Amino acid sequence: MEERAYFQRLATHLASNLFATSGKNGLTEMNDAAPSTSTLASSPASRPGPATHTVPSGLQATRELSRRRWLMLGLNLATWFAMMWVAATILSAGGWSVLDYVLLACFAVGTPWTVVGFWNAVIGLWLLHFHKDPVGAVAPFAAAGDAATAITTKPRSS
Repeated sequence: MEERAYFQRLATHLASNLFATSGKNGLTEMNDAAPSTSTLASSPASRPGPATHTVPSGLQATRELSRRRWLMLGLNLATWFAMMWVAATILSAGGWSVLDYVLLACFAVGTPWTVVGFWNAVIGLWLLHFHKDPVGAVAPFAAAGDAATAITTKPRSS
């Protein structure tokens, strides 16, 4: 029976995300009809509401997140393929041997970490030195720490 109650609370929590609407800059704002977190366990899961297009935290639009992820994937893949081409060109300089294939395979497996680290560093450098609000771009939730609010807990339901 306890498992059923857990899944009902989970369904209610997921349904509550339907009440968030996009506001300025793709951030979410709560509707008047949205359930509060204190009534999350008791609110019905079948309430009608507008669909949300934000990440679960509600801090950015899924379109923006998807665009950034595709950009990062494209940069990483293009760099990895370029590095693989250069490595293959260097290793093929006297003909291919078994050792050359093994070295290329090892290079192919180890290179992605270097490529991801490189692009993370470049993007971080750009955000740090050229973005107007670097902390807001990287951690939009950090602004909530500036507000003087009481520390509260949600009641545990059993």
